[in-house]
Amino acid sequence: MNTKYASDEQIAALAAEDDGGPIAIANLLKFHVTAQYPAHAAEASLGRSGRAAYQVYAEAFVALIAEFGGTTIYWGDTVGYAIGQGDWDAVWINRFPNLAALRAASTDPRYAEMHRHRDAGLDHQHAIVTRPLDTYR
Repeated sequence: MNTKYASDEQIAALAAEDDGGPIAIANLLKFHVTAQYPAHAAEASLGRSGRAAYQVYAEAFVALIAEFGGTTIYWGDTVGYAIGQGDWDAVWINRFPNLAALRAASTDPRYAEMHRHRDAGLDHQHAIVTRPLDTYR
């Protein structure tokens, strides 16, 4: 299923599996062709692409997560599929020292302002939360 938001059940399941250790989130992203800002938003008349709107969000989010120990470890455009198939535009991987750091960044009051650019640019995504193997902790 394609969606933009985690369900309450998904959030609860992540919390139940939290071991306090580091996580990385691999985001598979699909953008709107044209950003979908509300008509009253200042950006609505700019004709910005969905990718460009999402980039505004991503740059602000990268700065925010750094305050909580998070970092982007990879951002790249999709160029093709070696195995399988799909229709993703980009892959973005962020690492956090723990789930609490992600939660703190996502509930920070500044997140709401940047999040509107995410909503305008993103059609849907898959966010795969991973935990490093013991060898790589």
